[in-house]
Amino acid sequence: MKTTVWVRLICALLMLCMMTSVIVGCQTQGEDPQNTKDPSQTNGTGDGATDARTDEDGYLLDNIPDDLKLNREIKILFSQHMKNDIAPEETSDNVVENAIYRRWVTVEERLGAELTWVPKDGQWNNARTEFFKLVETTSTTGDAFDAIIAYNLFPGALTQQGLLQNLGDTDYIDLTAPWWPDAFLDEVMINDVVYGLVENSAKTTMNHLHGTFFNNDLIEAHNMRDPYEMVAANEWTFDNMMAMIKDSWQDLNSNGIKDDSDFFGVVTGTEAKIETWFFAMGYRYSQRNTDGVPELLMGNSSKMTEWIDRFNVATDTNDFLLYDTKGHTKAFFEERAILYTTSLVMVNTMISQGLEMNYGVVPVPKGSEDQEKYISNVANHHAAWMVPIEAEDLQESSALIECMASESYRQIAPVYFDACVKLRYAPDERLADMYDLIRDTITFDFCQIYSFVFTVDPRKMITNCTKGTTQWASQWASSGAATETAFQQILTLYGVG
Repeated sequence: MKTTVWVRLICALLMLCMMTSVIVGCQTQGEDPQNTKDPSQTNGTGDGATDARTDEDGYLLDNIPDDLKLNREIKILFSQHMKNDIAPEETSDNVVENAIYRRWVTVEERLGAELTWVPKDGQWNNARTEFFKLVETTSTTGDAFDAIIAYNLFPGALTQQGLLQNLGDTDYIDLTAPWWPDAFLDEVMINDVVYGLVENSAKTTMNHLHGTFFNNDLIEAHNMRDPYEMVAANEWTFDNMMAMIKDSWQDLNSNGIKDDSDFFGVVTGTEAKIETWFFAMGYRYSQRNTDGVPELLMGNSSKMTEWIDRFNVATDTNDFLLYDTKGHTKAFFEERAILYTTSLVMVNTMISQGLEMNYGVVPVPKGSEDQEKYISNVANHHAAWMVPIEAEDLQESSALIECMASESYRQIAPVYFDACVKLRYAPDERLADMYDLIRDTITFDFCQIYSFVFTVDPRKMITNCTKGTTQWASQWASSGAATETAFQQILTLYGVG
């Protein structure tokens, strides 16, 4: 795309108008949007940039030299279904898409480069093979892309095929900066080697953080304790939640059985949402050993069975509905569910559908009061940056990725997260603190990141056991050996094992 001076000027003017409208929208709720900016807060994502320079609004700046000019076309392969979250067409009436587009323009200007976005269907279930084939083909024909941004499981799969470069030691990527999540790097980086990077402030990351939505009116109608108060008192735990919603089920269609037409205390979806409960309650697939190397925890049958039994006992009650379909959203929207655990993208869905609900959001409950902190899983569907093995210049690609991520931190997050979600659209002033808490407690797991290489995805393994089709001991007996072998193969990619 060639961006003319006129288009750049128009874009800048539109952005100015957009930011003015956002600030006005925030101020109508009695909030000062400047108070959302806290350069000392890293959202659990870094110790701060090595050179603590800030812009006029107090946001940290990156360390890319002002005189670095690439003076060439930069080709970025990206997943087409994420287009509006990564590279929307110029400007629209969507303030977040405008911010994402402005990031693109800013990066072009800063690096003296022309960014060419190359779309390719990157849906995991039906298009990943062709996506991988394109990366492989262009890497062997001398026409490799300079960077790739796509579905978060792609780095693990492409690394296994030897198609990606290490981003852990480049001239320009500063992994201590707040736009790179510590929680991600702590899981996936070994011996200064990391093959894919997830932005802290990208729309796809912020969209897919998980929390527990609740209907304030239904909380009051059922004389339940305020979840905000329970969080403040360190009492928002799985067991306390279950006690709170006890006997809330109502058989609305009078058929005498629990089904998706009834009223529930809590609803949630299967697959990714089950994994969210697993992590939130303090359980993991893997952890780092004393040498800093990931090790499997799934072979600990008693620990895995402990969580499965707790979760199954809860979902076997009439008060907790585990959906196989997307009906969980419908139940919450129709006010047939008091609590709903899902990703924060639900806020966007409410806005787009014009839904007016007196809702709140808290983290997914802890496993116990002794658990050190709340834990917020990021659902699959967020995006990750990669550099193909035969990219023209790794250092120039690293400058692009660092610049994009740091501009997301300064341009996208303040509009999407602070100005829009936390303030402009929030029905309750306490929501801002809860969003910060969820964002500060983000988590990842090494096995989750590399789940593609396992014969049976760990998420699928625990899902099998929560649907009553198998016990963990038998699940591990059938899948454990292959899981351990695949795990060791992943470690060899990092030179350990």
